[in-house]
Amino acid sequence: MFVTLIENGFLPLAVLIIGAVIIDRLAKPKVFLQIKRSKNPYQNTEVLGYFSSLIITNTGRKKSENCIGRLFIDFPKDNIINPEDYSQINQNEIALPSSNEKIRHQLILPNNVRELKGEPLCWGKLGNPEHVNINPGGTEILDVCRIQFYNNVDRQSDSFWYVIFPSEQGWKKIRCRVKILEGQELNGKLLITTANSLPKIKKFNIKLDVRGAQFSWLNNSLREKYLKKFRRKYFLSNLYK
Repeated sequence: MFVTLIENGFLPLAVLIIGAVIIDRLAKPKVFLQIKRSKNPYQNTEVLGYFSSLIITNTGRKKSENCIGRLFIDFPKDNIINPEDYSQINQNEIALPSSNEKIRHQLILPNNVRELKGEPLCWGKLGNPEHVNINPGGTEILDVCRIQFYNNVDRQSDSFWYVIFPSEQGWKKIRCRVKILEGQELNGKLLITTANSLPKIKKFNIKLDVRGAQFSWLNNSLREKYLKKFRRKYFLSNLYK
């Protein structure tokens, strides 16, 4: 029977198919994630804050095409702030790219709050594009948010920490500003998708401690690690829940 399979060409064909599958899997882009927190360039002044970004590295053998970062986060609707209500917000946000507008445009306001489920972020390249390609061995930085302290020098009781999320159009058009209150945690996840590889999901939270507002990754539980392959394969079935 074995000889018959060889004579009929089935075995060489099967070997070629299996070999092609193995080569394709080995050559696929592999996305590696690493947190990046910038040092606060204004730590000796009245302006406090820092950027939280994600370093995306392609450790595979093929170009990672059309990489997009999407944000999923839960927060109390009352935590959305309207920049028009805070007279000194521009003075506190001088670390952001310059804007011609008096106050940077904010897409989500208290009167039109909606959930952030899969909202695209921007990349840290010139122009803050929505998507990028990453060559093998290459690295790009995804801008996730800026943790900012609003310091009202005239009225200290109005001072608080908040998070600024960019839109797919960059930092000149803010997605929203979310206040962080004591005792609250903002829990979310990032979805990194590419056109030619499986997605990556990374969970995080933001909360207050004695140092101020802190951005931290959440470790996967043993059960989540065990089910990693299954979840990656069927992630679309429960991603938007």
